[in-house]
Amino acid sequence: MKILINGCFGGFKLSKEIAKEWKKTTGRYIDRIISRSDPKVRSDPTLIEIVERIGCSKATRSSGSELYIETITLPLGHTFIIQEYDGLESVVICPPNYK
Repeated sequence: MKILINGCFGGFKLSKEIAKEWKKTTGRYIDRIISRSDPKVRSDPTLIEIVERIGCSKATRSSGSELYIETITLPLGHTFIIQEYDGLESVVICPPNYK
């Protein structure tokens, strides 16, 4: 599974270029600031494909973020959360029934 996270202090924010490409590809609006509490968007295959195609450096151009794609292996029944400290994010795999 691939997840889009922020790798620097500050906050997660997509570039205008990524938001525009998302709208062109899906026909839907995307908020440029995506909460870490919304893992479905952070792991959306279409968003990941757009970021991979355009490139992580362009995904964050002038947004103050340093986005990258982290690939994790998620064991059956497990979930993940995105933790952050002052904007710097990391992915934590949670056991089944984690609340």
